[in-house]
Amino acid sequence: MILWEGAPWTPRTWQAAALPILLDAFRRGERGIVSATMGSGKSVLMTEIGHTARPNLGGRAVVVVAPREKLIRQLSCTFAARCGSNAVGQYYGKKKQPNREIIVCCGASLPSLCLTLAERGRKVAVMIVDEAHSSEAATLKKTIPLLNPRVLVGFTATPFRSAPSETVSLFDRILYRYTMDDALRDGVLVPLRHIRYEGVLEPGSLNAEVLRMLTEHAEGPGIVSAASIADAEAYAVYLTDRDWPALAIHSRLKQSEQEARMAKLEHGEIRTLVHVSLLAEGVDLPWLRWIALRRKVKASVRFWQEVGRVGRTYPGKTEGLVFDPHLLTGIHGTANGEVNIGAALDQLIKEQEEKTPETKERRERERAEQEVIALDLLLEYLGDLRWNLVDTGLMQPAGHDQRGRWQDLPITKRQADAIGAAKKNARYIPRSHRGPIKALATIPYALTAGQASELLDVLKAGSGYCHWLARKEGVKPWKVTWEVGRVSRLAVPDEDLIRTASKIKPRDGT
Repeated sequence: MILWEGAPWTPRTWQAAALPILLDAFRRGERGIVSATMGSGKSVLMTEIGHTARPNLGGRAVVVVAPREKLIRQLSCTFAARCGSNAVGQYYGKKKQPNREIIVCCGASLPSLCLTLAERGRKVAVMIVDEAHSSEAATLKKTIPLLNPRVLVGFTATPFRSAPSETVSLFDRILYRYTMDDALRDGVLVPLRHIRYEGVLEPGSLNAEVLRMLTEHAEGPGIVSAASIADAEAYAVYLTDRDWPALAIHSRLKQSEQEARMAKLEHGEIRTLVHVSLLAEGVDLPWLRWIALRRKVKASVRFWQEVGRVGRTYPGKTEGLVFDPHLLTGIHGTANGEVNIGAALDQLIKEQEEKTPETKERRERERAEQEVIALDLLLEYLGDLRWNLVDTGLMQPAGHDQRGRWQDLPITKRQADAIGAAKKNARYIPRSHRGPIKALATIPYALTAGQASELLDVLKAGSGYCHWLARKEGVKPWKVTWEVGRVSRLAVPDEDLIRTASKIKPRDGT
């Protein structure tokens, strides 16, 4: 077989160079990682590996594992473009196509696929794990050895992290590395220009300063980050009212509506989207010209992944702009405020590789990205729930300035003790809303002072009302909960998010 013959795309230089090296490693039985920076075209290389294996499958399967449905759909389309739609199946939720040559499966459905293949007597010839830094998840770690693929290869932009849940023990070594600096040199990514805020933000000035930065420098489509769904909705209105047409985008919108809003941004019908976690793994918006870091991001790997999204190439695009009112690029490792995403992320990965042998013994750690996203979504819910309780009269508006700098300070021992004492009030919360609040109450050390204050407000809200109602009805107070009708209908985070966030350990190991 001639590599890349008949492919609908011309391989990039690094893809063409990597493939023979990988095939040689597979023949030697090595199970390794391809460490390739975001936006470099990992999916095309994955597809060629799968296509190369097809003539020798003999009824066995090529299984591609991805963490989310959006990635599954994207990868399926890429594989279908090379191998034909009839050869490619999907396996997740209610969509299960286990008889195809190539099966793109979500991690959560992998045990089910394992049983299904066993029932059919099919073995796995090749397994490709996208976002392989997540392969230490219990589901994958237990199921992949059961499938026992002859070839196992993982792809990720960040192969080693300091979180024990995201090391890569299923793989032997890095087989091929393509860094951000390599991508910038080859023109695979565009350089980034840093627009930093000069001075110190005064309390309450963030919204106006971000708008000023955009007005002075932003051209073309871009996105602004927000702290919660309510915050995203409010800031989109703020921008629109000031002649900067914007829409919010978040998980409570249907997928079709999210796609419609992204299309409006791409085609110039609006100027920006205000998002909460739009830039998670698997999102490809190469036409973005700028990103405004209105929300603070504390996890370095996640920060550089977000920044890197605006560095992807696109016709007519010569650079990406990073608006940084909080000076986050300095916090996350750049010198003199210069945005060198290649040097910063490559150095971060190098440092974490050096720490990997002692990962399990290290007490201090950076949270895994799944944990960060889960915590962020629970905190969005907390903010929305608090706002609804104020709106429905079960809680008084905050008597302090919620925009003060103290909001971002670490939680105090007094607050943590107060949360521990108030945890029992969770029994007054309607059962459907109880899970995320109880989860947050078990990890007070993961919160800032401002977030702890919001959690205390919610834990205490309604208890007086419930005691009054209990006296009125002659029952025990803990047999009464808030009237569900008095809380606006909120989308409660799912159990997976709650469980993931509940596992967060304190940074000091206590």
